[in-house]
Amino acid sequence: MVKKASTRLLGLLFFNMVFPFIRYRTGDIVEFTNQKCSCGRTSRVIDSIDGRQEDFVELPNGAKIGRLDHLFKGMTSVVESQVVQYSDLSRDFRIVRSKGYSGDCEKNLNEKIKSLLGSNVVYDFVYCEKIPRGKNGKLRFVVKEKERSGFD
Repeated sequence: MVKKASTRLLGLLFFNMVFPFIRYRTGDIVEFTNQKCSCGRTSRVIDSIDGRQEDFVELPNGAKIGRLDHLFKGMTSVVESQVVQYSDLSRDFRIVRSKGYSGDCEKNLNEKIKSLLGSNVVYDFVYCEKIPRGKNGKLRFVVKEKERSGFD
């Protein structure tokens, strides 16, 4: 039997000597295995990368759905977007629209969301001028919040 252990991934990168990354927290969860690498190296072997733990939404049945960014792929009328999941499992899709955004865009997005998350999923579209960044200045695609804060 192969023993596996999960842990958060830390990176080290000296490619850019002006600004090296030392103990860079990627947010990814990896699973290591105790199997040896066929190349002969003795370093730890990663069996799988589960991705960022926070970048998923949860459905009422407990299923966790990730990789939601493709909902907006090809939608040139969406400048930026973010999914906010609340503790009651409702969601807001925050959207910054360009001039070309129309009712057809919203209809298309509704169809994609229902096809991926199910027809009973509860969500709202919140249109805004800009989506707030995190403390690190980056835009997180999926954000978990306890309750609605009146952002809109």
